[in-house]
Amino acid sequence: MLREIQRRDALIEQLTRRVEALERARPATAAAPTAAAPARPPPNGGKPRTATAPPAPPPAPPAAEPAAAQDRAKPDDTQEEMIARALENTLVDQGGQLLPAGTMQIVPDLRYSYHSLTQLSYVNLGTGILPAPVTQRVRQDMLQAGLGLRIGLPWESQFEIRVPYGWNSGQATFGGSITRHSTHTGIGDVSIGLSKQVLHEHGLLPDVLLNLFYYAGTGSSSYSQNQIATFPFAVGTGTGFDSLQGSMTLLKRQDPLVFLGQIFYTHNFPGKFNGISTSLGDSVGARVSTLLAASPETSLRLAFDTVFQSKGESAGRPIPGSDQVFSWLEIGAGVVLSPRVFLDASVGIGLTQDTPDFRVMLSMPIRF
Repeated sequence: MLREIQRRDALIEQLTRRVEALERARPATAAAPTAAAPARPPPNGGKPRTATAPPAPPPAPPAAEPAAAQDRAKPDDTQEEMIARALENTLVDQGGQLLPAGTMQIVPDLRYSYHSLTQLSYVNLGTGILPAPVTQRVRQDMLQAGLGLRIGLPWESQFEIRVPYGWNSGQATFGGSITRHSTHTGIGDVSIGLSKQVLHEHGLLPDVLLNLFYYAGTGSSSYSQNQIATFPFAVGTGTGFDSLQGSMTLLKRQDPLVFLGQIFYTHNFPGKFNGISTSLGDSVGARVSTLLAASPETSLRLAFDTVFQSKGESAGRPIPGSDQVFSWLEIGAGVVLSPRVFLDASVGIGLTQDTPDFRVMLSMPIRF
């Protein structure tokens, strides 16, 4: 009996050790990879599925750059557009580019010029039979306001008209003691023009525009008045003569510069003053200018122009001293005030004796 009890206790102890061994082995079995188990056939005879790794999380977006860095990195389309607009308006105002068809501009402008001249003259002072030599000083101030209209037409052409109104004041002093004044106010010479582009820039070839302008002699002329000086001294709001001007404009771009060249010829039709047939001499001239896009809203220009006018005639005879040479050096700037409003300002310096000492011009094209 005692031996049977000892055998039972040994069996119980042996079974206890095996249970403890199985309990210790269970975590290792559960941690074994499931790939070791035989794959079950897919249902409905389909292809077995291939185990795939779960999708990787999307990469974190890069840190946003500062706003200033982004502005430097991307092209500023607005800035480029403003540069083009400044140059475009300047070229249209200078006659180097035409308005698109259906586009219209109203152009108010203001011009002022000053001219003075001092020289020895011979006048009859009533002291003797022969004229006496005296020093003569003449000065002239002219202020003119104008209103213009430009209209872009089909077939790359443009129509324009300008109506000026001026104030002209002159003063002549003889011998430092005798002074004469003359002032005239009224409408100036109305102009009508038509322009056409005939060639576009390609390679070495420039843009080419042809222009035809008619100037009506609606302004007052010094030829219909008594002169207040012994040399030609115009005191009037216009020339008093009808004229026709033809010109050709050449344009060549070399960013950020634009080169503009113009040549023109003006024929002055004769008129009658005090019953005498009188005519101004025809004139020929040229203008060369360079334009620069200085900033997104501004363009600068430097120009030189000169005009050679031949002698006029009165009663079929040449008028002595009526041939003249006008030359200017001009500095100008154009500023975009808004998408539709442009301001252009320039100062011209006279380079010859016949040319006014200086002139100032302002214009404000308004586009519709």
